[in-house]
Amino acid sequence: GALAIDRALLFAQNQNRIEDLDALLRVSRELASTLDLDHVLITAVNLTGAIVARQRAAIALHDGGKLKIRAVSDFNRIDPNTAEKLGLEKLLEWLSYRKPDALLARFSEVQSDEGHEGRDVLLEYFKGDMRSCYVLGLRDDQGPVGVLLLEAFEENAFASESDREALGVMGGQLSVAIRNAELYRQLPMVGALAPLAERRRRWQRLDPARRRNI
Repeated sequence: GALAIDRALLFAQNQNRIEDLDALLRVSRELASTLDLDHVLITAVNLTGAIVARQRAAIALHDGGKLKIRAVSDFNRIDPNTAEKLGLEKLLEWLSYRKPDALLARFSEVQSDEGHEGRDVLLEYFKGDMRSCYVLGLRDDQGPVGVLLLEAFEENAFASESDREALGVMGGQLSVAIRNAELYRQLPMVGALAPLAERRRRWQRLDPARRRNI
C-alpha cells in the first residue's frame, strides 16, 4: 500500500544519492590527478553525465569580460566558432554579465512567463533542439571563474534537487582545479617541467606492485 510506495521512493532517493556520491569521488580523483587545464576541463564536462542525464555539457571561462567556450562533452576540438555552431553565442553573452550562481530554465516556463528573466535570450536559445538547461556559476575566493552549462532534450532533466546539489559540489571542486591549473601555467619553466610532472603523477596513481616492475 502507501507504506510500500513510501519505502520504494525512499530507496530510490537513497540509491540516487549513493550514485551521486560515487560520481563525485570519481570527479575529485580525476580533477586532483592533473594540473593541465585542458585535461581538467574535458574531464569535468565528460564526467557530468555520471551525475545527471544530459545531452551536452560545456564549460566557458571568463576571458577579457566575455565567456569563451573551452570544453564541450564528447568534442575533441574547440575553435572560436564553437559557441555559434552550438547556438550558445547569445546565451553566453548574457551569462557573462548575469554571472549566476545557478540558473535553471525550461522552455515551457520561459514561453508562458512574459516576465521571465532573460526571456528573449532564452527563447532564442530554445529555438534549437534543447528544452532545458542548467547553468552553474564557477567561482572561488578570487571571484567568478566561468560557467558549467548542461543541456537536455527533456524539460525535467534537471528537476532532481539532489542532482543539483551534487553538481554544486562538483562546481566547487572544479573551480579550485581550474584556478590551480591557471596558476600552474603561469609558473616559470612550466613548459619544460610539465611533461615530467605528468609522468610522475601517472606513476603515483599506479599500485605499489606495478611501480616495482617499472
